[in-house]
Amino acid sequence: MKMKTFVEKVAKVRDPKRKAVLMIQGCTQFFPFKRASIYSFSRLSYVGEGLFVVDEDVCYSIKSIKEDIRNIPPIYEAIIQNKPKYIQIRDNNYPQKYVEDYKLTSFIFIPICYDKTVVGGVILDKYNGTHPLPQDLIDSVYLYFQKAFGSGDQNSRGDHQLSKREVEVLHKLSLGYSMKEMASTMKISEFTARDYITSAVRKLGAKHRTEAVAMALRMGIFE
Repeated sequence: MKMKTFVEKVAKVRDPKRKAVLMIQGCTQFFPFKRASIYSFSRLSYVGEGLFVVDEDVCYSIKSIKEDIRNIPPIYEAIIQNKPKYIQIRDNNYPQKYVEDYKLTSFIFIPICYDKTVVGGVILDKYNGTHPLPQDLIDSVYLYFQKAFGSGDQNSRGDHQLSKREVEVLHKLSLGYSMKEMASTMKISEFTARDYITSAVRKLGAKHRTEAVAMALRMGIFE
């Protein structure tokens, strides 16, 4: 199953436990991480509670985990900023019991939000991709979880709402078209083509056109 089809399917699931399991199972299927664990989070108590983990295709409950994330600086920072974060274990910046139990050296934390409020998070580790870990991969995983969760925030980075022309220019960029070639085949001016690209980059929340193309590829926007 393609990622786009899978994400659309998961977004429609109403049972929260099943949705949580499907989201992390899909993540380990579509992205180069062998372990993904998902947590709920309360902004009132600042407590994060474990839900489930998928570790090399084995899924089990982690309900015994319950922590005040204000005591875990890197996680707290990622939640407050509502941004995905690559975290390296240094000194005492992460509870030693989890470092030892899960043999952690580094991981990615992905916040999950609803109507701009963080309601949970995912920790991804056992990365088996290329190094250094690319930023566009982190951005793509963030988009995956926001779309799969079905965020109510219509202005989130996951709800790109690209026009047909914006999709077309990104697709042509992915195929190596120059601005002149793109404008010629689309029968528009180079200035108009550039405007479409700028708009697409903004809607995806990307830093530049290369990142926007990578994000679009991973989310299956061209399919």
